[in-house]
Amino acid sequence: MTDPRRSPHTHRRRFPGTFEQVSAARRFIAAHLNGCPRLDDVLLMIGEIAANAVEHTDTGNNGSFEVTLLHDATGWLRIEVRDDGSPVRPQICPLGHVEDRESGYGLQIVDTLSDNWGHKDELRGHFVFFEVAWDSET
Repeated sequence: MTDPRRSPHTHRRRFPGTFEQVSAARRFIAAHLNGCPRLDDVLLMIGEIAANAVEHTDTGNNGSFEVTLLHDATGWLRIEVRDDGSPVRPQICPLGHVEDRESGYGLQIVDTLSDNWGHKDELRGHFVFFEVAWDSET
């Protein structure tokens, strides 16, 4: 069992920029978080951010995205997704009329379920992250 309270670890993997690889990214994270009480939330959030990378950035144009899992001895998990960039910055879409939209809620979900999240522009793309405490329940 991987438990961040034992010792800090970092796991990183690059995925081709296709929607099929979003589930591979979820499996990659799940393989390192056995026993995590917030696993379902973490997998939902990584799926949303990875799908956003494929759909809304150059990652989806024969690019790739990189997923990094960091967990530390204090019990915090941080998941990072680096994409190939786009002119549009990641942002939470206004909720508006739910019945009018079938998508566009990914970062709203991350904002609701995570303890902290954010993004940063980098030289070669965007960097989106979220953090959760291992022991907290939403």
